[in-house]
Amino acid sequence: MHETSFILLPVISVNVMKMAILSSAMFWGILLILAGVSIILKLVFGINFPFFRVLFSLFLIYMGVRMLLGTSFKSTDQKERVVFSKTNVQYDRSNPEVNVVFGSGEIDYTQVEVEKGMPKGKVNVIFGNGNLYINENIPMRIQVTTVFGGSRFPDETVIAFGEYVYRTKAFEEGKPYLKVKADVVFGGCNIISEK
Repeated sequence: MHETSFILLPVISVNVMKMAILSSAMFWGILLILAGVSIILKLVFGINFPFFRVLFSLFLIYMGVRMLLGTSFKSTDQKERVVFSKTNVQYDRSNPEVNVVFGSGEIDYTQVEVEKGMPKGKVNVIFGNGNLYINENIPMRIQVTTVFGGSRFPDETVIAFGEYVYRTKAFEEGKPYLKVKADVVFGGCNIISEK
């Protein structure tokens, strides 16, 4: 191990991060697992595991995911988060945004009422998988932007990079509809039609 690894740690908002990261059970769990793996690899197999470099890399990934999601460390916003897990989410007008990061999310849009205004939904899939269940009898417009991922639609369109807009059979221009925006980065998104 190199003692110089400590020099590389960033000194950005140390006071804010101290409470959020260092008190996080996930952070300490990852830290202990890496320390244990490092000791086993060195003693049993003679492999020198770069513990602090990996820890620093995980820290950068964590910070990058937080920046991509646009959340602060003391966030109180109304967003559904699926992180390192699999969760089923029912669409809720008061909580329309779902973030799936390193996990799998099943998002149900089959019971939405569009007569009461123009509801909106937002889905962010980063290093994960999101399945959006829709009903063709509900007017919907789903705009999916994919970067280094894979998105599949009921009309058998598949995109890996770019943008595609899918409209349900009940969609009519000028009439109320559910507008869903999905961003997929290094992940997968499946639009599944329940007929």
